Amino acid sequence: MITPTPDDFSEYFTAVHGCPPFPWQERLLRQVMVNGWPEAISLPTANGKTAVLDVAVFALACSCAMPRRIALVVDRRIVVDDAFNRARLIRDKLTEAQHGIVQSVAVALLALGGEEPLAIAELRGGIYREDRWARSPAQPVILCSTVDQVGSRLLHRGYGLGSSMWPVHAGLLGNDALIILDEAHCSSPFAETLGAVAQLRRVATTALVAPFAVVTMTATPHGDLRPFRLDQVDRANQTLNRRLTASKLATLLIADNMKDAGLVEMLVTQAEAVSVIGSTVLVIVNRVAAARAVAERLAKRTEGKRDPLVADVILLTGRVRAMERDQLLERWRGRLMAGRDRKATATEKPLIVVATQCVEVGADLDVDALVTECCPLDALRQRLGRLDRLGNLQKSPVQIICRGEQAWAGDKEPPDDPVYGVALARTWHWLNQMCGEDLTIDLGTDALDARLDLTLFDKWEDLTAPAPHAPVIFPAYCDLWVQTGPEPSVSPEPALFLHGPARGEPEIRFVWRGDLGDKPETWADTLALCPPVVGEGLSVRLSEARLWLAREGGDPDAADIEGQPDAVANDKKEKHESVLRPALRWRGPEQSILIQKVGDLHPGDTLVIPASYGGCDDWGWNPGLLDHIVTDCADAARQQARRAPALRLYPAVMPTEAAAKLAALAACSNDELPDDLDAQVRQALSDTATRCGDRHLSDQRHGQLSLFDSAPKAETSPWSRLVGMLAAEKHLRIDPHPSGIGLVVSGRRRFAEAAADFTDEDSTSSAARKPVLLLHHLKEVECLVRQFGEAVNLSPSLVADLALAGRCHDLGKADPRFQTWLAGGNRLAALRDGLLAKSSELPSNGAALAASRRRSGYPEGGRHELLSVRLLESAGDLLRQANDPDLVRHLIESHHGRCRAFAPVVIDNRPVEVTLQLDDQTVLKAGTATEMERLGSGVSERFWKLVRRYGWWGLSYLETCLRLADHRASEASEVKGELS
Repeated sequence: MITPTPDDFSEYFTAVHGCPPFPWQERLLRQVMVNGWPEAISLPTANGKTAVLDVAVFALACSCAMPRRIALVVDRRIVVDDAFNRARLIRDKLTEAQHGIVQSVAVALLALGGEEPLAIAELRGGIYREDRWARSPAQPVILCSTVDQVGSRLLHRGYGLGSSMWPVHAGLLGNDALIILDEAHCSSPFAETLGAVAQLRRVATTALVAPFAVVTMTATPHGDLRPFRLDQVDRANQTLNRRLTASKLATLLIADNMKDAGLVEMLVTQAEAVSVIGSTVLVIVNRVAAARAVAERLAKRTEGKRDPLVADVILLTGRVRAMERDQLLERWRGRLMAGRDRKATATEKPLIVVATQCVEVGADLDVDALVTECCPLDALRQRLGRLDRLGNLQKSPVQIICRGEQAWAGDKEPPDDPVYGVALARTWHWLNQMCGEDLTIDLGTDALDARLDLTLFDKWEDLTAPAPHAPVIFPAYCDLWVQTGPEPSVSPEPALFLHGPARGEPEIRFVWRGDLGDKPETWADTLALCPPVVGEGLSVRLSEARLWLAREGGDPDAADIEGQPDAVANDKKEKHESVLRPALRWRGPEQSILIQKVGDLHPGDTLVIPASYGGCDDWGWNPGLLDHIVTDCADAARQQARRAPALRLYPAVMPTEAAAKLAALAACSNDELPDDLDAQVRQALSDTATRCGDRHLSDQRHGQLSLFDSAPKAETSPWSRLVGMLAAEKHLRIDPHPSGIGLVVSGRRRFAEAAADFTDEDSTSSAARKPVLLLHHLKEVECLVRQFGEAVNLSPSLVADLALAGRCHDLGKADPRFQTWLAGGNRLAALRDGLLAKSSELPSNGAALAASRRRSGYPEGGRHELLSVRLLESAGDLLRQANDPDLVRHLIESHHGRCRAFAPVVIDNRPVEVTLQLDDQTVLKAGTATEMERLGSGVSERFWKLVRRYGWWGLSYLETCLRLADHRASEASEVKGELS
């Protein structure tokens, strides 16, 4: 197999994308291979800058010294993510390659030690168990995400994640990583924070040798950076030249001075005026409420009896559930996306797309006309990039509309805007100065650049949105952040370092469910049987979520930008003491809590609420819509995420296609369930599947049924496909619905990716389909972590210590009480099965799990990791094998995220002595009263010594290598389902 070289890039690029690379793309690759990544890349929009992903992947295939994790980060709520679509294409081409240069690149990437040539992930909101990109430290991966998600993880405070997983994500993103900050002018505070992290990660006496690079991409670089730019060779390229020289003729208009009312009326009028047969018109508004008002007004015009508007109207905002966003965009892809065939839709009625700032970044839209509210010049350039994106039209219309109160003529002080400050009014004044007598101006890429070169040497800062600075990151802040188990009571809020002090407000995510019932205390158990996924979530600012849960409305001035000022909270602090409507903070079956006070809300929380709360409609977040039944989209979202099947038989989520028997079971109370429940459920599933005509029912061979074997029929709903899948199951799990009414039917057979749901954040990490012997599991983890360490080029001494920690990490599970717990509280069964690492008898329901623990005598909150350390210490010869004994101890005691920097307090009123024969020569013996929670136990001193030795991100990375090896070994035993 030929090893790829930079000379092969053009052939590779053409094979993947069907066209040769632009000259700048080849030039960037050669520069990266010789001098490393540039600090900044400055390219006009629509010039193929997402090809940095191709460059990064190909460079990694050419040299293992390049970063494996490639994170493309934006500071917007994205609606259309062109970067992720490109990442998916690259991944698919590499996976399917059978010959040629693409196969050579795939083989080179696979040789780095991952499970596949390239993994991809779209990280838009943290949620329990949504970490499938974080499977292996050796895996090459493209991660498309936001400032909040990547930044909070990098600072050991991953939004939406349980605290025990914080060091895993920080370790992966702080080592062997390339972070590309797209449209960096929108997120200068985070750019500054990334620069600080790049320096601070080297603060260690034994720093790990792992590549780490930060690249900012923007058409408008600031400071003293010398960015990578287009040159004359690029401009001579016919395709690029057509995009650069296309004319975009803008007309300036002022709305009546009636604030939103006047603006909305003018936007609607102009949108209608430029709508012609076959055209796609984009209307961009600065505030979410105004955008919704424009869309609603246009939609009503299409329904009018007199002179109706003949057009289709849609609304795009970042405040929409991913599942519904994907469905909407798939429907209109042929009218929206760059590269579309305009001739194919030339006779169709106009499409008017109303949007917020969410389309400014990462959206590969290509529209025929643009109507936009006035905004600062940097944002305006981004909006213009969605118009005639590929230069096919060469001449297209732009209408720029300014609110009357913002139409500054240059006299007095410019008016302030809630979103953009004074930059909006100053940009309006500048545009008027640049206009001809007809009040028009060419804002095409080259035409605008020429004006900027001539006039803006000293005005650029005045015409762009305010760019706050991030606070300085002191080492003391890193000391606070790195403490994740337990988290200090006070530590710096990451949002300040991601968006700046003036804009440091994070978000939460709402998930609506229709089967929560009227007993909030049962909600966690209900979710445990059918956990939420990212596709169900909708992001909302923290302050707005507080107001809405308190039934105090929303913020009419809210923009669709991450990290907006917490103006609502500042204005109404006294009202925020009010009690909130109940919401469940979902962090798994054991750590989820009911939220009813403002102080309980945390950045990045996933809040699951009843569908009856309202707040969401077909166009997304609508805080004024209270007590409206929101559609429960769990079935479709879980299928899209390829989750294990779980059918909720509950009256409020039963569709009309349900057969009578299934509907009857859904309405049955838990104390009225029939004795032959299994038979009745199977018969009802079969009847309903037959009634729905689900074609998936016919493929039952070898239990390989999958919702994704082939594309489903258009008329087949997600619910009926789920019924068909479960009807074909040989083994069903049937649980009473925790609300007291109905059932939850789960399939034991999983999707191919479902095992990636493994977590060590709760007691279910010790549950498995079939028992797994303890000594076998220890050997598996030892082998895997050795492979990981060697693959990521750790030193031989570190690899040896990781392997020793892997061999001993679960020794504490030999506690006879823990073994009894694994056996469901049955002591005799525990003796019969031998020492187990995992068991099929461990309950998954929270109440049953607690009852089983009590029967076993295992102390509440007991930690096998602590006993593992004491057992290791009892064998001096074994511990003397360690090159860094402190590191081995710490890796073992922290392999579930604890002991960073204090061990949990465990009240063990009946301690026992544990004896374990590890091999023919080694016998381990220790008491279960470890006393490691004591200040003099060495746990805390060890942690801080290792932080100074390996660094804040280096120690997290070493922990990550062991923890992910443990995850993958546990997952492998689950997939095999064998007693080894």
